[in-house]
Amino acid sequence: WALILLEIMRHRSVGPDVIACSSAISACEKAHRWMRALDILSSMQARGPEPNVISFNSAMSACEKGSQWHIALQLLRELEEGGPRPTLVSHDVAISSFGKGSRWESALALLADLPSRRFRPSASSYSAAIRACGNAGCWEISLVVFAEADARNHGGQTMSVLYAGLQAVPPESRPPWMEAKVRAHF
Repeated sequence: WALILLEIMRHRSVGPDVIACSSAISACEKAHRWMRALDILSSMQARGPEPNVISFNSAMSACEKGSQWHIALQLLRELEEGGPRPTLVSHDVAISSFGKGSRWESALALLADLPSRRFRPSASSYSAAIRACGNAGCWEISLVVFAEADARNHGGQTMSVLYAGLQAVPPESRPPWMEAKVRAHF
């Protein structure tokens, strides 16, 4: 509906606002139409309305869903170089994008770099990094990231981190402390 509404607004010469455009980008993400999401963002940059960080995050997420990690990273750089100020969500989407592109090293580098960017890694940040390592078959490194998340009180309190860890580490390779976390939650 968001895409249809955007087209109706354009045909009736009613300038869509940033909320309508961002909603359309988000709809593209959900429909796995990353190229269309980028078209809308590009149109916003060229003709308005000025995209906000939500517009960029939605476009990055669409690229992540389309396994276009390099474009998601380009959008993050654009935010950092003068666009709207990136948020922790912007970085989490980039970490997740790296995971889809089997770029686990880049995911871990961005996770480690978050404090220098003045962000405290969230459960979402750790989950995305754990999944990136798991997707690449690096379950041993997933355990290290899981342990770090746990030490920062994300692993034992957040189902997303626990679930990411369970997906990344084969059952026969899970250490006793991880199994204890699983039993405590189920």
